[in-house]
Amino acid sequence: MSALFCFAVLSISQLADNVGADPIWPAHLNINDQIANVHHAGCSGLCSWNGFLDGYVIGTAPVCGATCENDCSGRACFSYIPGNVAGFMPDAGDMCDNELLEAAYVVFKDRKDPVNTTFHDLMMNVKDKGKACCCQSPLPRKDSFKKKEQPTEPGTTSCDDWCQGGGFGHGVTIGTAPFCGASCAEDCSGNVCSSSNNFFSDHGDGCASGDKVCCCAKKAVAGMADKWKYSTEILDPPSTLPSSFSCSDLCSSGGWGGGHVSGTAPSCGGHCDDCNGGHCFHVSHGDLTDYGHGCASGNKVCCCDNSDPDQQLVI
Repeated sequence: MSALFCFAVLSISQLADNVGADPIWPAHLNINDQIANVHHAGCSGLCSWNGFLDGYVIGTAPVCGATCENDCSGRACFSYIPGNVAGFMPDAGDMCDNELLEAAYVVFKDRKDPVNTTFHDLMMNVKDKGKACCCQSPLPRKDSFKKKEQPTEPGTTSCDDWCQGGGFGHGVTIGTAPFCGASCAEDCSGNVCSSSNNFFSDHGDGCASGDKVCCCAKKAVAGMADKWKYSTEILDPPSTLPSSFSCSDLCSSGGWGGGHVSGTAPSCGGHCDDCNGGHCFHVSHGDLTDYGHGCASGNKVCCCDNSDPDQQLVI
């Protein structure tokens, strides 16, 4: 057995040891059954069986760098995913270069008198994160506890589907290949957001550098990655919205009032400064029914009427 796989097993064992004090899974589900199901259905199965509808793994090898806080804001999320080592999680993809250090950090972070001080200090200073399992919903949803036998097929869920299913209004993909350069912090600031990859049908071409993100209309509630551990609330299914939507629809689905597209083709030049303080969404050709012609240069943005949402997920 490889050292890397040993660390992954130790991490999972440590998680299991803590279940009595901090129950991570519902009482009717056995942790051993959960781990066995993860072996077949991966992150997608883990999220689904616990009522979070679906899930996918964020973080791209070899330098993954994904965290629940930065790359899966507003949703239930499991961090320290060991990758698909020894077939452990079929939808986890390739291992990250830093995965060994991250797994070791989980195992050794509480040691008080390390035998090897240098190794211990190295573990304490792990800064680059690996992968995480990002779920669709922040809390369990009624009638959504479904055991899956395999992960959701990539490319069958759109960003808009992903946002709507979680109760976060409409969603748009931000970032243009090949040099994508989008981030939740910069391009979807304060809203529910997750890293985009080929899990989404509208991810488009892959990025030679940088990332794309799936940005939802609603404002994120802080601390949702672990909120489900301490809440007994079960969410009602959200209202289904049309799959085609305008800028005004996007804004209103997040509680930002109406909206309009700023930027005129072919040299668009739209910028969030055009929104006069209203909430702003970065959008691409094909996102909105009122986007108009594509841009030869520059960008268009969707400007909302309000700067503060009049509704958001209340938990």
